[in-house]
Amino acid sequence: MKKTVHVSQTYPRLTVYSEEDYRGESRVYRGNTGLRNLDNILGGVECLRFFSTSSNATLVVFTRPNFHGGFRVYRGNTNLRDLDDLIRGNDVESLIS
Repeated sequence: MKKTVHVSQTYPRLTVYSEEDYRGESRVYRGNTGLRNLDNILGGVECLRFFSTSSNATLVVFTRPNFHGGFRVYRGNTNLRDLDDLIRGNDVESLIS
């Protein structure tokens, strides 16, 4: 007799904000997300919250648009209050979650 297995999939949630410290306008993205140019979203993204129930969830932020330049990798839940000067003195310009 076969057992039925139910797998609960929870997707990562990324919330971006137009102002530092999680203020201003916000936009929520669910699932795997690639944002090529943060300046084109909400007139510029200044901070973010990344949440996932999986400790393997990954957020990669880049210093240039289209996923180029220097980068930093975060695993699991991540809250970044200010995206200015985050990567070796450079702002975050694109990201993949």
